[in-house]
Parts: sequence; C-alpha cells; structure tokens
Amino acid sequence: QGIMSNKKTKPASSPKPELEDFPAIDKVMLMTAGNNNRLGQLVLYTQEEFPRIFPKDSFILVEDPQEKAVYRLVLQASDAGTRELQYYGKSTTQYLMVVQMKLIKIANSQIIAGPVVKEVGFTHLNEEENIKQAIKEIISQLKTNVE
Repeated sequence: QGIMSNKKTKPASSPKPELEDFPAIDKVMLMTAGNNNRLGQLVLYTQEEFPRIFPKDSFILVEDPQEKAVYRLVLQASDAGTRELQYYGKSTTQYLMVVQMKLIKIANSQIIAGPVVKEVGFTHLNEEENIKQAIKEIISQLKTNVE
C-alpha cells in the first residue's frame, strides 16, 4: 500500500562553477614617470580611457598598491618646448610635450606592448581636447600591440 506524498521533488541543481571556469582578469597598475606639470591630468585621462578601450573582462586598472597586479602601465611625460602660432594678426603659445606609454609584465619585466610615443601640441584653447585625444590614441595603439 503506497502512500502518496505532497512533497515536490527539487530538480537536480547544476554544479557550481569552479574558479577556473571564469576567465582571469589581469590587474594593471598605473605608474608614472617624468616631471611634466600635466602628469595629474594625464593620469586622470588614462584612468578614464583605459577601461573604455581595453576589454573589461580581461584587464582592470587598479590604483591600490596592495593589489597584486600582473602588469604595470608606465606613463611618462616630458615637456618638449613651445612655439608661437601666428593667426589673423594674433599670436598664441603652443605647448609641446612628449607622452609615452608601455605595458610591462611585472613577473619578468617583459614589455608586452609599446612603448608608444606621441608628441602632443596644445594651446590654452584646446589643451583638454588634444591631451585626451592623444591618450586615446596611445591606449588604442597599446591594445593593438597586445592583440
């Protein structure tokens, strides 16, 4: 004589994914070098643009030195002088700087991408726009070198 039960049986649950099932996300530590007075601005733009250009599921930019980074993104900037621009009877100073970036694997100090070097010229009217564009171009070139 079988007794029927009102208990519903649970479907077999799928096994929990193992840590190896997730792709590794490599941490990248940003390091700076140089004595350019716009280094802070360059760091800010790099922090904005790196996650937009590099795949977020593969690389993440970290700021905490305690993080165990796999790569070091080295950002260097140096002043390259000035020149006077003449236009419509007026003149303005164009500032020049050289920006360089390279991606280095920390474990063996191997350069993975770069160095990518770009000279950036700007005036007080287009400083932010030109520097941001230069950072975008440099990071895009680094990404191309990594692929």
